[in-house]
Amino acid sequence: MKRSLVMARIILSRRMTCWYLSPIIAFGMVAFILVFRSLLLTTGQELHIAAGGGSTAIAVSLLASAITALATCFPLATAVGITRCDVVLGNLLHHLQAVVYNTLLLAGMLVLEGATGGWFINQPIFGTGLLDHGSWFTFWWFTPLSLLATMVMGASVAAAWLWRGTLGLLLHAATTMAIFMTTLWLISLCWDWARFAAHFNAGWLAGSLALATVLALTGTRARLPVGRRPTCSRRASV
Repeated sequence: MKRSLVMARIILSRRMTCWYLSPIIAFGMVAFILVFRSLLLTTGQELHIAAGGGSTAIAVSLLASAITALATCFPLATAVGITRCDVVLGNLLHHLQAVVYNTLLLAGMLVLEGATGGWFINQPIFGTGLLDHGSWFTFWWFTPLSLLATMVMGASVAAAWLWRGTLGLLLHAATTMAIFMTTLWLISLCWDWARFAAHFNAGWLAGSLALATVLALTGTRARLPVGRRPTCSRRASV
C-alpha cells in the first residue's frame, strides 16, 4: 500500500493535468459559448448550441489524462522499484481522486448554470445527460461511475501501448470489440431487443459501468510490461 501511495503522489505531482485542467476546460467552454453566441447576435442570427458539451469535454480530458498519466509515470515508477500491482493500485487511487474532484466541479457548474438561468442566455452547457433525464440522485451515482469507467479504460489503452506499442493498441481494440460483440450476441440470444430495452434500467446501467471498470482494471494489470520487480512481493524494496 505504501508503494501505491508513492505511485499516486507521482501522478498527482502533474498539477496542471490533475488539478488545473478541468476548471480551465469548464470555464473555457462557458466563455467560448458566450462569446460565440454574442458574435452571432451581433449579426442578427440566433443559434441554440447543443447542450451537454461541458460535461463531455471534461470526460474527454479525463480520458486523455488517464492515458498520459500511466504512460509517462510507469517508467519512473518501475525505476524506483514500484511493482506492477502497486502501479495499478496507485493509478486507481489517482482515478478516484479525479472522479471525486471532477464530480464536485460538475455539481458546482450545474448549480451556477441553474442560478444564472443558463449563463444568462438560457444556454445549458452541463445539464444534458446529467440532470435533464434524472435528478440529483441520478447525478451522484451516474457521474462518478461513468467518469471512473472512462479513466480506467483510458489507463488500459496506455497499458496496451506500453506492452506492445502500436500492435498493443490494435490488440486492445480487437479485444474490446470482441467483448462488445459477444455481449450483444448473448443479449440477442436471451432476449429480443425490444424486451431488453424495456427492462434496461438504472441498475443495469450501474452494473454495466462497474463491470466495464473491473474488466479494464484486469486488462491494465495483465498488459503492463514486466519491469525489474514485476511481482507484488513485499520483499521488493522501494
